[in-house]
Amino acid sequence: MELPPSVVGPGFILCGVGLLLYWCVQAVRQVRSRAWPSTTGVIKDAWVGVSSPRRQSQLRVRYSYQVDGKEYAAARIWFLARPAFTAAGAEEELRTRYPIGGEVTVFYDPTSPSTALLDRSSPMREPGGLIIGLITLGIGVWGVVAQRV
Repeated sequence: MELPPSVVGPGFILCGVGLLLYWCVQAVRQVRSRAWPSTTGVIKDAWVGVSSPRRQSQLRVRYSYQVDGKEYAAARIWFLARPAFTAAGAEEELRTRYPIGGEVTVFYDPTSPSTALLDRSSPMREPGGLIIGLITLGIGVWGVVAQRV
């Protein structure tokens, strides 16, 4: 089944806008997290996962922390993506940054303490979603313009 050309361009535009909106929301959350208070947490589990299709190793962690005497658990390192590493360096990076049983600084949302992360660095550290969204949007606009010519 072939899609009519009048659907392809707008479809790409919708997908591009969706990707850009998602990236922007996560980037805003990442920036807002810089004002969040911190507490001490403990790494409960840490492992290296492999993502598809890029086959990059990614650090995965689970940690616990307390806010106002209540225990919470989370797995987020940062909002935009999980830090990716080459397969050779992932295990060493994991052992160094997040040893099981080790203490970490946890930044939590004071309005919703169950929302937490370990890294408040810049959203531009992971611009992949932004780039893919812009490319998808550009293809869609090109498709619409090319169809009208």
